[in-house]
Amino acid sequence: MMEILQIKPKLESLAFKENEIPEYLIRMKAAAKNIKKQQPNLKILVMDTALAAILGCLQDEAVERSETVLAVNIGNSHTIAAILVKMQVIALMEHHTNMLTSKKLEETLIKFKSGKLDGKIVFKEGGHGAFYLNENFVKKIDSIIVTGPKRKKIIGTQLKVYFANPGEMLC
Repeated sequence: MMEILQIKPKLESLAFKENEIPEYLIRMKAAAKNIKKQQPNLKILVMDTALAAILGCLQDEAVERSETVLAVNIGNSHTIAAILVKMQVIALMEHHTNMLTSKKLEETLIKFKSGKLDGKIVFKEGGHGAFYLNENFVKKIDSIIVTGPKRKKIIGTQLKVYFANPGEMLC
């Protein structure tokens, strides 16, 4: 992800047409292949569901007013967070949700948004890691937007968050 985002720091860069899926994304390639077997004429675009959830929560009207956003998807298996400035990704973090108590989640996100989360430590803890594309980013976050099926895990922390509901305007 880091290599792709270094070239084009948009979450959309991590969505792939069927013939553009990197070789190392084996499960994604298999999913596209199986879809193609069932629907040979279908044009396929695939993206990791955790990243798609973050991209979706960025469509919330409340986020559109924010210049700097910490977007968090607290999923069933993985928690992924991205720091975006003017919708450009400047940092990404991924951990296993079941390893994060509410307190640990709060501590991790505070370190992450301040630019002090060490990706090697996240990996040692059993997560996937963290990286910053720009070490000198503005550390003031306008909004912390949260989505995901385990988002209640963040309730009771000191973080002031907004629960994304981009589909609300459609109702």
